[in-house]
Amino acid sequence: MKTYKKIKIIAVFFLSFNIAWAMHAETEEQTSNRQKKSNLNFLDLSNDHHALILSFLSPFQIGKLMIAKKSSDEIYEIACNICSDQLLSFTGKDIDDKVFSSIGKGCYKNIKKLDLSGSRFNPRMILIIPETLVELSLDSMRSSNGDTLKNTSLFVYDFILINELLETLADFKSLKKFSLNKNRIGDAQAARILEIAQELEMTELSLSENEISHLGVSNIAQIHTIKTLDLSDNKIGETGAASIAQMKGITKLNLTKNQIGDAATAQISQMQGITHLDLANNKIGETGAAHIAQMQEIIHLDLANNRIGEPGAAHIAQMQGITHLDLANNEIGETGAAHIAQMQGIVNLNLSNNGIGASGAALIAQIQEITHLNLFNNDIGDTGTADITQMQGIVNLNLGNNAIGAFGAALIAQMQGITHLNLFNNDIGDTGTADIAQMQRIVYLNLHGNQISDDGASHLRQMQKITHLILSDNKIRAPGASYLAQIQGLKYLSLWKNHIGDTGATYLAGMQKITHLILGENRIGNNGAVSLSQMKSLKYLILRKNRINDIGAQCLSQMRGLRHLNLENNCIRNPKTSGLTEMQGITKLPQMHEVIYVKGYNDQMPEPVGLYF
Repeated sequence: MKTYKKIKIIAVFFLSFNIAWAMHAETEEQTSNRQKKSNLNFLDLSNDHHALILSFLSPFQIGKLMIAKKSSDEIYEIACNICSDQLLSFTGKDIDDKVFSSIGKGCYKNIKKLDLSGSRFNPRMILIIPETLVELSLDSMRSSNGDTLKNTSLFVYDFILINELLETLADFKSLKKFSLNKNRIGDAQAARILEIAQELEMTELSLSENEISHLGVSNIAQIHTIKTLDLSDNKIGETGAASIAQMKGITKLNLTKNQIGDAATAQISQMQGITHLDLANNKIGETGAAHIAQMQEIIHLDLANNRIGEPGAAHIAQMQGITHLDLANNEIGETGAAHIAQMQGIVNLNLSNNGIGASGAALIAQIQEITHLNLFNNDIGDTGTADITQMQGIVNLNLGNNAIGAFGAALIAQMQGITHLNLFNNDIGDTGTADIAQMQRIVYLNLHGNQISDDGASHLRQMQKITHLILSDNKIRAPGASYLAQIQGLKYLSLWKNHIGDTGATYLAGMQKITHLILGENRIGNNGAVSLSQMKSLKYLILRKNRINDIGAQCLSQMRGLRHLNLENNCIRNPKTSGLTEMQGITKLPQMHEVIYVKGYNDQMPEPVGLYF
């Protein structure tokens, strides 16, 4: 699979090169003859019109158009500039050296945005990328020349790799935005990042989920050109936060999950010009909230998972410029909700897990500007739901785990502007599902744990615009699966913990566009596995806790498009004879009580879509 992916990636760039060649292969005589035969076509338009039209197309579409029209040098240059402005992404791939040398020869010859996160490649090959690069993402890096580091520890392996990557960056004089998340970066490497960032005058730097302490932050804090800084999930503590507070010019700051308390917020609150501040998952209480409330330029504030309580909410409510506010899991209660309800201008509000109850929901319903509302786990019931449904501007609503029944669902169904709806773990049943199915604008729906049977599923087939549907932990059987298979646009479907069996799996196997399918705990055996193995579009398949043995596993092992397969707790005795160890692209085959990981995903299972949004 590794060779296949390399060939595939190289082919894409050779195609770009051939497109460029094809655009210039036309002789002057051919051009003259063609222009005489046509009255008005794409080539007859002005360059401004060419640029406008091409800006709406993807690089692949632009390439096809250039071949079809055999364009002039001027149009070719316009096409290259349009492509070069769009992101080129190779994430989770094995990248051959030839790919890097091809970038400068095709439609990305003036490339500005590149994402190589999670990929394996020779770090030195970055040097041959065009120096026009402005944005670069190198999250979760792994080296392709691991043989030279075979006897070193994982820590040393990563240390050498990151150092090699850093040494290549100084040549990119246009580089302004740099992301190096999840790379085990420590304090020593932070010092080198300081030198590079200062030399290049970087404006955006993301170092989330690394191992930087207050010592490394003392270097980062000396970068005077940074406007956006993300140091979330590091180890900077109070001392590191104090260093960051001395920086000038920052407008967006993320210090989530860094053991920051009230003392540090006093210093952070003195920073001028910040409009976006994320301090979630820290140790901020009422006093810290009072300090933050002094920052009146903030429009986006995230204090989720702290302990500000009702008094802290009262302080935050004084910040009248905020449009996005996240106070999830802060125990603000009904009284805190009353304070927040006085804030005007909020369009995105998250008060999940705050115990505001039905009375608090009635207060929040007074904020009429809200378009995105998350009140997950607040025990608002049908009574609170009735008030929330008066907010007709909402397009994204999360009322999961709120003791809502069929009556509440009927009220929600009147909110016809909603496109994303989460009613996770309520009790709407088939009757409530029938009402929800009337909401024709919905593209995302989470009805996990709602006592829905085949009858409810029969109503959901009306929702032809839906692309993501979560019906896990319900009572759906094979007939229900047959109804759901009629939703033509579904890309993500979770039926975990239902009872669809082999027959239901066979119905679902006919779905043409689905890429993510979660069917754990559904009594699926070999016959179902055989049917599912015929699905060409699947990238992610979960079949844990079913009844599949070596025969079914052998059929699944023939699937070529999968990136992630989970067969935990089935009846597979021998992964080798079942063919699983020969699956193309597989990077890790643990014991059968674990997960099978396929190339293209990290070693951690992706979280299921939809418990929160």
